[in-house]
Amino acid sequence: MKIGKRLVIFLLVVFCTLVNVSGFDSTGWTDYLGNPQRTAYSMGKGPESPEIFWKVIIPGDFDTPPFVVDDKVFILCKNDMYHISTATVVVIDLVTGEVLQKFRPLIPEERLVFEIFPLNNKIMGMSFEGIYEIDLNSEKGTLVTEIPQMYYSTPSRYPVVLEVTIIFPTDPPVCLSRSSMDTVWNTGDILPDPDLHVYNLAADETIVVFIVGKDGITQLLAADPSTGMIKWMSDPIPLSLWLALGEDAVYSGGTDLWAFDKEGSELWHFVPDQRIASNIVLGPDAVYVADYSNAVYKIGLDGTLVWKTEWEVSPWYYETHLLGVGDILYCIGNSGGPDSATGCHITALSMEDGSHLWNQ
Repeated sequence: MKIGKRLVIFLLVVFCTLVNVSGFDSTGWTDYLGNPQRTAYSMGKGPESPEIFWKVIIPGDFDTPPFVVDDKVFILCKNDMYHISTATVVVIDLVTGEVLQKFRPLIPEERLVFEIFPLNNKIMGMSFEGIYEIDLNSEKGTLVTEIPQMYYSTPSRYPVVLEVTIIFPTDPPVCLSRSSMDTVWNTGDILPDPDLHVYNLAADETIVVFIVGKDGITQLLAADPSTGMIKWMSDPIPLSLWLALGEDAVYSGGTDLWAFDKEGSELWHFVPDQRIASNIVLGPDAVYVADYSNAVYKIGLDGTLVWKTEWEVSPWYYETHLLGVGDILYCIGNSGGPDSATGCHITALSMEDGSHLWNQ
């Protein structure tokens, strides 16, 4: 989520609590939206009332997700939303909120790092040319591997980390070994259309699913995560941006919410009042989404509406996030205009009946 174009007010009240909830292991949540399946859901118990532990004011703009490693919060701040010339790694103590370190990674030829992520207890950085290991002591980045494909930085295009491989949503997608960072597969030779662009992905050890698009038309493309061989491709699903992967089904959100089985057959689709605005939370018995009519929906795994409640979403794409912990759904959005958010608001809802528990 982005907060502000010139000044970031980063409230970690809920974020800090969520990564320390009872029984919660943050090392299992080092991927965007929690895990390779992008379910945005964790068992355990989240905060039942708001409590501000600390607040940090960070100048700049950020559009990539923070993550936690060894009780430290890592976030990448950029100087501007549209004209990025510098990016700064900020390291924050998870318990106290103290800023431990701020630095611009020293990359050969002053290449710009536009995304960071954890891998094998290391901090990795991505540029348009390759992947770097960032040393926190020297603040230098060492090239690990080059990725010659095009890559566009949006939060939903965060790579997925599997047991032995990591899959990058480049154009075309590429899979690397986690241990050696050598290329395992590249879909460039088997894509049905070389001009397809990747917008999102979710995966487990049996399947990787991409949202791909061309000329504004989006579809799902499924592949074998070990070989990159294409399994199936869906019919067009309009304006799809979000994915979540369950044991038996794939869920995608755009103008509607779709469910497909893992063989590519459509199971159902749900029509909200307006286009889906948030990521998809896949809980034990339902999926949860928000749309641009400022509503949050709970939809059963059979596609039927369970409940609907009002909540104000963010004004721009990729800035509305939902997170489920235990029996509480946390709705996180920005206030202000699409180009310059002025603050962040968080609402906790009961996942059972949609009742509002608290606002911050």
